[in-house]
Amino acid sequence: MALPALRAVRKRFPDAEIAIVGRTYVADIYRDQEICNQLISYDSAGLHAGFSGRERLAAELRTQKFDVALLLQNAFDAAWLAWRANIAERIGYARDGRSFLLTKAVPLPRPGEVPAHEKFYYLELLRRAGWLDSVQDESFIGLHPIPVRHGKTIGELATQFREEAFPKCKLTVLPMKNWDRAMWFDQTGLPWVMPSPNMPTLDTAIVYPGMCLLEGTNISEGRGTTRPFEIFGAPFIDPESLCRKLNDLNLPGVFFRENYFQPTFQKFAGELCGGAQIHVPDRNIYRAFQTGVEIVRCIRRLYPENFTWKQPPYEYEHEKLPIQILLGGPAEDFFHD
Repeated sequence: MALPALRAVRKRFPDAEIAIVGRTYVADIYRDQEICNQLISYDSAGLHAGFSGRERLAAELRTQKFDVALLLQNAFDAAWLAWRANIAERIGYARDGRSFLLTKAVPLPRPGEVPAHEKFYYLELLRRAGWLDSVQDESFIGLHPIPVRHGKTIGELATQFREEAFPKCKLTVLPMKNWDRAMWFDQTGLPWVMPSPNMPTLDTAIVYPGMCLLEGTNISEGRGTTRPFEIFGAPFIDPESLCRKLNDLNLPGVFFRENYFQPTFQKFAGELCGGAQIHVPDRNIYRAFQTGVEIVRCIRRLYPENFTWKQPPYEYEHEKLPIQILLGGPAEDFFHD
């Protein structure tokens, strides 16, 4: 989980001599990653065991005259080791009673301030230390740059991530039998298992890549109904006007039917909403993401006084607009009106 932070350090200091001190069993993770010039093994069960062993390691580090120690490890021992190694600048989180050993004791993130994924914990340390301008290119729902509707299997994604981020990962993918890429899930003969409580059917999954964009707005995406993401709307929407405008766009493979609904929870819970239900008569030509973008554009044009972008926080992100996270970039790149 430290690899993204270490890559960020290398990017920040491309010409620096970087050494990683780590336990022997994690050395293979960092080897051949092109993020460091030297791997220094910390053998806590052997050569560096106990007080005398740690003193031995500190002496080894002293001979190399390092300028800065970035302590990703939270332990007191890490700060003590850097101090005993006479490293002039020692940066780490202020925890475990070690602040007095650090030259820059970075305050810990508050609960919910960064995503629970440990990579963000390390990246936030860099940001607060002034080594990273922002962590805005990363999000809890965007850990790797891929298209919204990528069309890949889990095995293919794993292979892609290995090639692009973890080239030395030992990966084995078991091939599926009797499968063809052109198949829809209901053609496999397998039972549908909900990947999420709000993904009850295959029909939901077909429209989701575009309809999830409504999560970044004040428009209900149908949560709290029996057809989430197929039903959408708000109390201020006139169903007939909206559906007429949407159907006039002649989007491929989709038809919009006027609809009223009353969500039982989340946006507009207990309120009567006007809107539409999406019907996909031809899923082979349907363009989910394009449809979602056009729905947002249409509602913005029809109801400029009522439509708003949802404000953060969203998915552990406290600065960017939720729509920016969902789009993978600024909203202005998609919505010019």
